[in-house]
Amino acid sequence: MKIFMWLFLLNIGFLSAQAFDGTSLGMAGNFAAHSRGINAIAWNPANLSLFRASNTEINLVAFNAGLSGGLSISEYNTYFTQAGHNGEWSIKDRREIINLFSGKGLGLEMDVNSNLFGFVTGNFGLGVQLIGSGNAFIKAGKPLEIFLFGETFEKDYAFSETDVLDASFYSAIKNSVAFSYLIKLDRRKYYSFSHLSFGVNLNYYLGLGVAQTLNSSVALQRVDSGGTESREEMLRYETNVEARVSDPANGLAGTGFGLDFGVTARFARAWHVSLSFSNLFAKINWDGNPQTVNYSRVDSTYIFANTGQDTSYVSEIRTAGKAFSTSLPSVMRAGLRLRLLHNLTLTADWRQGLNTNFGNYTTPRVGVGAEYKVLKWLPLRSGFAVGGRDKFLLGLGGGLHFSFMELDFSYAMRRAVVPVYSDGFYTAFSIKFLL
Repeated sequence: MKIFMWLFLLNIGFLSAQAFDGTSLGMAGNFAAHSRGINAIAWNPANLSLFRASNTEINLVAFNAGLSGGLSISEYNTYFTQAGHNGEWSIKDRREIINLFSGKGLGLEMDVNSNLFGFVTGNFGLGVQLIGSGNAFIKAGKPLEIFLFGETFEKDYAFSETDVLDASFYSAIKNSVAFSYLIKLDRRKYYSFSHLSFGVNLNYYLGLGVAQTLNSSVALQRVDSGGTESREEMLRYETNVEARVSDPANGLAGTGFGLDFGVTARFARAWHVSLSFSNLFAKINWDGNPQTVNYSRVDSTYIFANTGQDTSYVSEIRTAGKAFSTSLPSVMRAGLRLRLLHNLTLTADWRQGLNTNFGNYTTPRVGVGAEYKVLKWLPLRSGFAVGGRDKFLLGLGGGLHFSFMELDFSYAMRRAVVPVYSDGFYTAFSIKFLL
C-alpha cells in the first residue's frame, strides 16, 4: 500500500536510533544519567542544569541510520543464497526456516529520533526532532508452510487465515522547549546527596503521517466447476487489508501535545542517579487527511493449463474517514552513572516501555556502558544491553572533542557480537558546536 511505502521511505534513512546523538549508541543506549547539554533534551531534561564543558551548545548535524528485519547476514546466506543451500532446500532447511520465523513472522521494526536542530544555554534548551516508530509483521503461518512444503490441492480445497498483517507507523516533528532547575543540598543533612535537579520538555507534535492496519486476511481456494476444460480448474489467491491512514496531502496530517519529565540526583560526589519519562500523555490528533483504505489483490493460476494465461487484479479503494487520535510510545528510563576515575565513567540503565503503541515494547531492557578518555579530546565508548525488543545489543563508538566542536560516531550490532551474525545494523554520527 502506498501510505506504508511512503512512511517507510521517509524513515529508512533514520531507522532504530535511540536518540539524536552519536554518543549514546556507542554505549548501547545506557545514557540516561550520562547525557548532558543538547543530548539531555532527548534523554533526560533534568540533566540540562548539570555541569558541562560549555554553557551554550548548538547541534545542526546529527545522522542516524539502521535497519532491523529479523534476519542476520549469516542466516540469509545459509537459506537464501545459492552457496548456502546448493540451490535446493532440504527438509531440514525447510523446518529450520519455519522455526526461524515462528512467533516473530516476517517483519520490519523502526524507531526514529533524529535531530533537526538543538540549542541550549544554561538550563534552558530548544529541540526540533524528527521522530517516528512502528512495526510491520506478516504472520508466518500456513501460507509459509504451503510455500515450503507444498500442499495437496484436492477438489474443493480451501484455506483462509485472518490477522495475517499487523502494521502501524507514524512520523512527526517534535518541537520541545526544555527547562531544568537545580537545587544544591547540604550533603551532611541529606545522606551525601549534594545536587537535585528537575527538568521538563513541553512538546508540540506536527504529524507527518500515520498508517495502521485494522483487518487483514489471506485465502487460497481451488476453483473447480466440474468441467472437462483445464482452464476451469484454478487456484485463486486473495489478500485483503483494511487500514486507516492520514498523510500530509493537504498540509499537516495532524497535531498534538505531550511532555517529557526527568529528575537527577548527585551523591557521594562521583555518583548520579536519574529517572526520566518520554512522551508522557502524548497524543496526535490525525485530522489533516484521514482516510480508510481497502486494499485487495486476487491472483488466479490455472491448473494444468497450457496457455499460461493467469489472471490477477489489484484494487485500492480510499474513502474519507473521521479524524482519529493515537497515543505515542511512552518510555521510562532509570539510569546510574559513576565517575570511577577522572577519565573513566561507567553507566547502567533500565528502559521500560509504558505502552505498546507503534511497536513500543513493555519487556524491560537493562544494560551497562563505559566511556574512557584515552586523551582529553579522544573518548572511546562501549556498552551492551539485554532484553526488550533487541534481546541483545552491543555498541561501540568514539569521538573527537575540541574546544569549539565535538564530533561523535557510533556503531552497534543486534543479537550478535560479530557483524555477520547480527540481524540489525545501527550507526550514528553527530556534530555539536560549543560557544
